[in-house]
Amino acid sequence: MFLKEIDMNDKKLSIGEFAKLTGTTVRTLQYYDSMDVLKPSYLDSNNHRFYTEKDETRYYQVVALKKLGMSLNQINEFIKSDYSDEDVNIIISRSIKQTNLEISKLEKTIKNLNELKTKLADTQELDWKMMYKKYLKD
Repeated sequence: MFLKEIDMNDKKLSIGEFAKLTGTTVRTLQYYDSMDVLKPSYLDSNNHRFYTEKDETRYYQVVALKKLGMSLNQINEFIKSDYSDEDVNIIISRSIKQTNLEISKLEKTIKNLNELKTKLADTQELDWKMMYKKYLKD
């Protein structure tokens, strides 16, 4: 049974071969199939999944969008939409903004930990309440 039209000359890879090619797991590919973000091009009579080169492109589209912070549901909607290069730029810009916020938070954490380390070197007694409230609480 064909899920989408494919050229019979396209090389079909089993789910295991495709997982190895893309560096993912069979379980992840099964999950992507169940979430409708990456359907195999072909199912045989035993419902074994087979993938083609077009599926490889789709796989990298999915993992790239996931890395940019999109959920699988958002990815599914995005891929099905008539998106533009500008839409992709907006997603990248959002990811940059989020990454910068995370960097700022981590820099604050490092600063607090360095202050805590200095404080602990200067004191004889460990005060866990002070340590948490002043240096570790978000």
